[in-house]
Amino acid sequence: MNGLAGPTLTGPRLDLGNWRGHVVVVNVWASWCKQCRAESPSLAALAARLRPKGVRFVGIDEQEIARQGRAYVARSGTDYPNLIDAYGDLLRKLPMLPPDAMPSTLVIDPQGRAAARVVGVINPRRLARVIRRVARS
Repeated sequence: MNGLAGPTLTGPRLDLGNWRGHVVVVNVWASWCKQCRAESPSLAALAARLRPKGVRFVGIDEQEIARQGRAYVARSGTDYPNLIDAYGDLLRKLPMLPPDAMPSTLVIDPQGRAAARVVGVINPRRLARVIRRVARS
């Protein structure tokens, strides 16, 4: 997904354009979002399971300062990178995701195109099936 880049909660800049050739799962969340907190363990487990298969996960921490996001990620066990989006600039680059619906998840195909989206809490089994389908296409 070209144009989706920025600083991460841990500091280094991430450009999703560099992940071309991989299926990428983008999850939009915030630590103050109860549903986001509920789905976080499932996403972390799925990311760890699919990492050896080349699937990349990235979070977009919405509408909060980096310190809050870092504290939440440390508690949640999520170990994939998370972009900081305190003002919604990155989310505006993803018009297929509603700006006021969190959590939201987007699956990007190896060519960098949006292939699937989930608005609301993910079902990890269903998301895994979608990822497999996108990887085969």
